Amino acid sequence: MDTKNIYIAYKISRLVFAFLLLSFFVFFPENYEDYKNVILILIVYNLTAILSLFFLLKKVSVFDFILDIVFILALLYIGYLYLSYLSILFLFPTFLYAFLTGKKVSYVLPIFIVFFYSFIVYKYHGLDTETIMNIFFILLSLVAINYAGLSLHSRFQEQNKYISLLEEEKKQNEIFKRIYRISADFAHELRNPMTSLLAAVELIDSSPHREKMIDIIKSEGKRIEDLLNTFLTFSRPVDKNFSEVNIRALCDEIIHELKEENKDKNVNISMSIDRHLYSYISKEALKLVLKNIIENAVQWARKEVVISAERKDNFIVLNVEDDGRGISIEDYEKIFEPFFTKRDKGTGLGLAIAKKYIIELGGDIKVGRSKLGGAKFAIIIPVGHEHGK
Repeated sequence: MDTKNIYIAYKISRLVFAFLLLSFFVFFPENYEDYKNVILILIVYNLTAILSLFFLLKKVSVFDFILDIVFILALLYIGYLYLSYLSILFLFPTFLYAFLTGKKVSYVLPIFIVFFYSFIVYKYHGLDTETIMNIFFILLSLVAINYAGLSLHSRFQEQNKYISLLEEEKKQNEIFKRIYRISADFAHELRNPMTSLLAAVELIDSSPHREKMIDIIKSEGKRIEDLLNTFLTFSRPVDKNFSEVNIRALCDEIIHELKEENKDKNVNISMSIDRHLYSYISKEALKLVLKNIIENAVQWARKEVVISAERKDNFIVLNVEDDGRGISIEDYEKIFEPFFTKRDKGTGLGLAIAKKYIIELGGDIKVGRSKLGGAKFAIIIPVGHEHGK
């Protein structure tokens, strides 16, 4: 529980106590003198406590605790002879103010309390030796409880720092685990073509299929080159050369390229994007993001891919949907991790690159279920300074 919750709990407890005390004096007034004045003070205090809880003093303030002290002093002033036991309540605001703020100025509260308490005691008893000793012990108790509050605040802060440190270490460990996993996956991806290359090199001299071995070497060499280029793209920072980009025109360009590259796929790509939808952004980076997402949809689609876009405040939400088998909820976050793929020939870097780049551009990618039955990717693209109005 943090200090804010403790502060709110204190306010609620104070209100409950004040209400119960008011109820007691309302139902059993005959045993006390000046009960009407006591009830009046309690009504005012209840109303003030309600205002403080719901409307005022959202942050820890000394005035909230002074309110409690003044309330107790007022009750003691009116009915000290039969309400002197209420002086123990001074311990609560004194301790909690010291604990919640950790300020050494909190030592002023015990002095403030004892000064006015002494005046009340003098009114009823005068200042004899016994009374002075009683006041001194009250001051000593308040100072001690104030010190305890400050000490607990210090321990509480140290504990929070320790917890924050543990959480930070946990995050760092998770990052390191992901790096190790990426490194292992990368090594695995390189090992497969390298094994084929080495085997082809060993057999090339003695094999009657010399030309076939050379083709394997070229093919696997190209595979390694593509993998390294893709991994370099993933590690490369985003191009910050921003310009005005027409979203529909960019999608048209990407769709044309994908149709040329995937002639064997009989997939219909339809698009519904306003011709006047612009973003001030890096065209190269955004094209890479959109192409990776749309290409992924084309690869998984059975017959149809639908692309749509609309502006929402200072962002453009571009949706890419397909009628494929979709993505399980368990994989919603995993699909953006490097080398995570369920395609036989996939590198597992396309979506990771798209996610990294769009975040660096100030946007994001959300994944979900499409009405077509497959996956739906929502690419959130910042409009940029030029079109932010």
